[in-house]
Amino acid sequence: MKTRAHILFGLLAVACIAPVPAQEERKSSYAPVVPNEALAVTMSRMKSEKAAVMKRQAELLQQRYDLRNNPAPNASMARGKPLQSGIRVKLAPGTSWERLAALTPAAIRDGDLFPAGFLPLPHPNHPEGGMVFPQFQINELKRQEGRDLTRFDLDFDLPDHFLPEFPAPIFLTTRPDLGDVSRGKNVTSDNYFELFDGILNPKQLEGLRLLVSPFPQQQFNQTSDRRSERPHRGVACFDCHANGHANGATHLAGDVRPQEHRHRIDTPSLRGVNVLERGSQVHFMAEFQALLDFPPAPKLGVTGRLNEKASDAERRGQELFFGKGQCVMCHAPPYFTDNSMHNLQTERFFKTKTINGRTASADGPIKTFPLRGIKDSPPYLHDGRLLTLEDTVEFFNLMLGTQLTAAEKEDLVAYLRVL
Repeated sequence: MKTRAHILFGLLAVACIAPVPAQEERKSSYAPVVPNEALAVTMSRMKSEKAAVMKRQAELLQQRYDLRNNPAPNASMARGKPLQSGIRVKLAPGTSWERLAALTPAAIRDGDLFPAGFLPLPHPNHPEGGMVFPQFQINELKRQEGRDLTRFDLDFDLPDHFLPEFPAPIFLTTRPDLGDVSRGKNVTSDNYFELFDGILNPKQLEGLRLLVSPFPQQQFNQTSDRRSERPHRGVACFDCHANGHANGATHLAGDVRPQEHRHRIDTPSLRGVNVLERGSQVHFMAEFQALLDFPPAPKLGVTGRLNEKASDAERRGQELFFGKGQCVMCHAPPYFTDNSMHNLQTERFFKTKTINGRTASADGPIKTFPLRGIKDSPPYLHDGRLLTLEDTVEFFNLMLGTQLTAAEKEDLVAYLRVL
């Protein structure tokens, strides 16, 4: 007869020799600190995968958007680059914008009718992520400084005609009489002093020096944890915020994990940061950034309302902006922002799905950036998913349920172009 001690001993023996279940693999909030393969191996592998990665992203963009270069007549950015015209987001077969706007969010979600171009836009290679620069920015930095922001694993994805003009003009709040102080040049460590000496005070000039100075960044550094072929000095603030504005450069936001839920970032303009709360900025850089002004808007009065130069369509658009369109609820003049964040709850309209490594779910709160000079800052929304102002009007017509007519949408776009 077995005693209780015998039984207990037998159970312990079985426990000792039984295989221990493998611990469930958990995703970490941190990227690996030490690469697990040599840089040469990583580079060779990623170079071989690059064509397939970019082909997949190109196919996604073609499915979502009309990518033709189709400029709007008589509409351009501050230095003359044409604005792209028309709605570029493609609708599901058999539907229309009018029919879509008449449906409830639940009906759109259940019928899978939400336009793919309104879903979050993935990074060119979302599982990998990191900073990616348009080719025109890469070429100019090579020419000026000999720095190469080319990545061996991927390229930028959106066509140049949907991006801000380059180099962007620079307007200063302190010297509006000077107009564009960039003189048509891309401001870097190579030329910032000659361009701004005598215009800025010493603290502002030092702030600008910091903004054009490269610092090591994950994809561009001097270790083997990089995505540039050669060791790299790093990335400057003005590499993304070219001339204190934007150039379309993209990255992934650092505010969410795991990787597939991270948001693509469309580089916002630094123009008008003096009207936003930026208390934690490095002081000298803030001194210069506070000077960056919006481009001239000759049809706006000092209160942000249209003056006598405005057309009838622009005046109708203004009435819609302040009324039926509900735009003013977040974008109040004179800078057309409320310096706040808002959650559009886009997840009302679609079922969670994974697209090219990006899980489309809730966007969460989005910062309200100024609409002054908005025509100079395509693409739109925080991740650049909206290529034109027409796309943007359709998106918010659906989000807010404003039921704008086709003619009203045209008038609202006309108004946005003069801000």
